Amino acid sequence: MKYLIIIIFILFFISCDTTEKNSNVCSGFECPTNQICAITNDNEAICIDDGSDKCENIDCNKNSYCKDGVCLCDEGYQLENNNCILESSDNKFKLRVLASNLTSGNYQTYEEEGINILKALKADIILVQEFNYDGEISNFVKTTFGDEFTYFRGTPTGNGDIPNGVISRYPIIDKGEWKDERVSDRLIDWVIIETPTKKIFAVSVHLKAKENKYQIKAAELISKKIYNHRVAHPNEYFYIVGGDFNGAASLCRDNSCNGFKKYNNENIFYTALPDPYSEYNRGTTTNATKTRQLDFILVDYSLKDFQISTDYCKTEDDCKSYPSGLVFRSDEYSQSDLDRYFSPVQTNDSEVMQMQHMGVVKDFLIAY
Repeated sequence: MKYLIIIIFILFFISCDTTEKNSNVCSGFECPTNQICAITNDNEAICIDDGSDKCENIDCNKNSYCKDGVCLCDEGYQLENNNCILESSDNKFKLRVLASNLTSGNYQTYEEEGINILKALKADIILVQEFNYDGEISNFVKTTFGDEFTYFRGTPTGNGDIPNGVISRYPIIDKGEWKDERVSDRLIDWVIIETPTKKIFAVSVHLKAKENKYQIKAAELISKKIYNHRVAHPNEYFYIVGGDFNGAASLCRDNSCNGFKKYNNENIFYTALPDPYSEYNRGTTTNATKTRQLDFILVDYSLKDFQISTDYCKTEDDCKSYPSGLVFRSDEYSQSDLDRYFSPVQTNDSEVMQMQHMGVVKDFLIAY
């Protein structure tokens, strides 16, 4: 019926005595998308609906649908930070996760520049690689993040240690390690975190460099562990794995392997696009030379449903927004923007000697 009315409306203009009208009235007259120019009886150009499907090329996010060219939330969901989340009055838990291999210098330690970035990114859970510091680790955590943060640092192996670890705003109630037989200077470290909603099982990894098959093997080991834990504790946990993957092979996006993606024919972690990106040209690479994507944060499918835009704001209406997450590079901002949104970072902090990786951030708003 709608399209019939539109057609009749268009025919009305066409049926007018166009011989007396200026045929050039519509020439150069621009109409918005999905509208066309028509000439009135007064020989004036106006825009009318062209009768096309306004939703044809619009891809709405999860839990939403398109109507008249606009994405609307499904029943029972509400718009929050450009995402449709479950309607809830007060029961919302915001979570920011950071993958952090931000060491620098000759000894793979956290120095001033990396610490500046950690302070600026304001994460709740930090998946740390190369967890070294010239001083007491407890003092590093306290002065960088605050008194409420706790941490777990992996056991030293005695082989040029670059341990993994996790730092958390919320209580760490259990922790442990798994052995990756392919590397000798770190273990795979995990923690269980108590939150206002489900517990979070978080894994910090630093996979072997340059060997895709070994990265995939390590990912399969982790997926098996998560699968078994999930079977033993159904619907009790959210699962996160993140850190320095040393490439994207373990995501198995081409379906040629399982890696982090599947175990026993069941989905484990959500590995599909889109990925977090940086300020300049939406680049997704995470190494210093902007040539490779090495660092990732993956979550299970239930937590993925709650991902929201990663926003850094001076005020509620003055924000830097990254819908799929942020790859943070200080050199892609002016110092005034860094002072405004990412204090105390300096423009060259990401370019300091031997900082080989960039921080990756994802945000979640969990309704419960």
